[in-house]
Amino acid sequence: MYEILEKNFFPFYEKLDRQMNEPMTIEKAIIGFEELKDFYIQAYDDHFDIVIPQVILSAIIEDMLVTYTGDQTQVVLLHEMMIGVMNKSLETDKVLSDIAKDVLQDPELHQAFIHHEKNSELLHALNHSEKGRHFISKLEVFFQVYGWRSIKSHDLTDETWAENPEFILDIIRNNIHCHCDFDEEFAKAVIKKTRDV
Repeated sequence: MYEILEKNFFPFYEKLDRQMNEPMTIEKAIIGFEELKDFYIQAYDDHFDIVIPQVILSAIIEDMLVTYTGDQTQVVLLHEMMIGVMNKSLETDKVLSDIAKDVLQDPELHQAFIHHEKNSELLHALNHSEKGRHFISKLEVFFQVYGWRSIKSHDLTDETWAENPEFILDIIRNNIHCHCDFDEEFAKAVIKKTRDV
């Protein structure tokens, strides 16, 4: 799976990163669009080669567990053993939780989130204060690492979080309203896993 990423994905992403800092002509844009279209088709095929083996392996492990124990309900145990194990989705949730904590600790940012329920108004307000611009720069760092996903993760034509940050602002806003603490919830999941398994 990693070979696919190294061969087909990483070089293309590195090329895009380089091109972002180069002047763009209409001719280069047309060529870039064609390359992007070709990449999209290849990436769509590749994503099955990346995801399907994991799904098959999971099914094989489930079958082995049922064969060994003779009990179909033991499959639940396998999935419960994964609770409290960090993965990229949970890592993303943790970073968003930490960002929400930062907002809660800063009265100016907290007020901006409270007083501007529409994300367009919130972004406008944040862009007009020094702390807000600093917050946006932190979000841009987040987007460089995690922002290339979309709401529908298997739909490669949807806007990414980096292209439209409203989904992430909604998650941060929800974490602020709920006072969600990822570290606390994750610790509870680890304790539950240890106790149950």
